[in-house]
Amino acid sequence: MLFMMLVNVLTNYVIFRARNLHLSFILGCLFPFMDITLLLCLVQLYTIAAWSLVPCLIYRIYAVWWGYKLSDLNR
Repeated sequence: MLFMMLVNVLTNYVIFRARNLHLSFILGCLFPFMDITLLLCLVQLYTIAAWSLVPCLIYRIYAVWWGYKLSDLNR
Protein backbone atom coordinates (compact mmCIF):
# COMPACT_ATOMS: atom_id res chain seq x y z
CA MET A 1 0.00 0.00 0.00
CA LEU A 2 2.84 2.39 0.76
CA PHE A 3 4.38 1.72 -2.64
CA MET A 4 1.05 2.45 -4.33
CA MET A 5 0.75 5.71 -2.42
CA LEU A 6 4.31 6.71 -3.32
CA VAL A 7 3.73 6.06 -7.03
CA ASN A 8 0.49 8.04 -6.84
CA VAL A 9 2.34 11.03 -5.34
CA LEU A 10 5.03 10.79 -8.02
CA THR A 11 2.40 10.64 -10.75
CA ASN A 12 0.65 13.71 -9.37
CA TYR A 13 3.97 15.56 -9.25
CA VAL A 14 4.77 14.64 -12.86
CA ILE A 15 1.29 15.56 -14.14
CA PHE A 16 0.74 18.82 -12.27
CA ARG A 17 4.25 20.18 -11.73
CA ALA A 18 6.52 18.77 -14.42
CA ARG A 19 3.71 18.57 -17.01
CA ASN A 20 5.36 15.63 -18.73
CA LEU A 21 2.61 13.51 -20.29
CA HIS A 22 4.91 10.77 -21.54
CA LEU A 23 6.49 10.24 -18.13
CA SER A 24 3.08 10.31 -16.45
CA PHE A 25 1.90 7.63 -18.91
CA ILE A 26 4.87 5.45 -17.99
CA LEU A 27 4.17 5.89 -14.29
CA GLY A 28 0.48 5.23 -14.90
CA CYS A 29 1.35 1.89 -16.45
CA LEU A 30 2.57 0.73 -13.03
CA PHE A 31 -0.85 1.06 -11.41
CA PRO A 32 -2.56 -1.93 -13.08
CA PHE A 33 0.31 -4.20 -11.99
CA MET A 34 0.04 -2.96 -8.42
CA ASP A 35 -3.74 -3.39 -8.50
CA ILE A 36 -3.42 -6.96 -9.76
CA THR A 37 -0.92 -7.71 -6.99
CA LEU A 38 -3.34 -6.29 -4.43
CA LEU A 39 -6.17 -8.30 -6.00
CA LEU A 40 -4.18 -11.53 -5.71
CA CYS A 41 -3.41 -10.83 -2.05
CA LEU A 42 -7.05 -10.06 -1.34
CA VAL A 43 -8.26 -13.23 -3.06
CA GLN A 44 -6.33 -15.20 -0.46
CA LEU A 45 -7.59 -13.11 2.46
CA TYR A 46 -11.11 -11.92 1.64
CA THR A 47 -12.79 -12.85 -1.64
CA ILE A 48 -15.65 -10.34 -1.42
CA ALA A 49 -13.20 -7.45 -1.05
CA ALA A 50 -11.24 -8.79 -4.01
CA TRP A 51 -14.36 -8.66 -6.21
CA SER A 52 -14.83 -5.03 -5.26
CA LEU A 53 -11.53 -4.22 -6.98
CA VAL A 54 -12.64 -5.52 -10.38
CA PRO A 55 -14.28 -2.21 -11.45
CA CYS A 56 -11.10 -0.41 -10.42
CA LEU A 57 -9.02 -2.75 -12.61
CA ILE A 58 -11.32 -2.15 -15.57
CA TYR A 59 -10.96 1.59 -15.05
CA ARG A 60 -7.17 1.32 -14.77
CA ILE A 61 -6.96 -0.46 -18.11
CA TYR A 62 -9.05 2.30 -19.69
CA ALA A 63 -6.93 4.97 -17.97
CA VAL A 64 -3.70 3.51 -19.36
CA TRP A 65 -5.19 3.45 -22.86
CA TRP A 66 -6.45 7.03 -22.46
CA GLY A 67 -3.07 8.17 -21.10
CA TYR A 68 -1.30 6.63 -24.07
CA LYS A 69 -3.60 8.35 -26.55
CA LEU A 70 -3.26 11.66 -24.71
CA SER A 71 0.52 11.36 -24.64
CA ASP A 72 0.59 10.38 -28.32
CA LEU A 73 -1.54 13.35 -29.38
CA ASN A 74 0.55 15.88 -27.41
CA ARG A 75 4.09 15.03 -28.45
